[in-house]
Amino acid sequence: MLVRNATHSEVEKALKKTTERYGGNVVFKRCDHAGYTRKRDPKYTVTLTVKSSREPGARRAPGGRRLAAACWHAHGLFMDALPEDSEIVVNWTGGRRVISPGDEWQDSDAGSQMRPVKFSALCDCVELGLYSG
Repeated sequence: MLVRNATHSEVEKALKKTTERYGGNVVFKRCDHAGYTRKRDPKYTVTLTVKSSREPGARRAPGGRRLAAACWHAHGLFMDALPEDSEIVVNWTGGRRVISPGDEWQDSDAGSQMRPVKFSALCDCVELGLYSG
């Protein structure tokens, strides 16, 4: 994802708030400066991952295999923890989408036509009581 209009410190604070919810398991895989917007605000390329695929905040593949990637809920909490005036640009099927902190989370299909499954179902957050919806 591309985070615009937030300082590096604000991006780190958003991660800290998110990882506290998941016992320190959610970390940056990547948080690189990506230049500046036309208004000279900084932007960063951010990828969230997890230290352990067996701990809270980790995502699963549609078949159930554990992945070293942050789950849908961890990404949503991270985005909501960013400053209100920041923007998050994500690549979606069919193009790019600009999201602001506080926007309604958009769930999408991660499975196939034979085995449909939503991204929000590919983790243990609800079962562990970390996210209730």
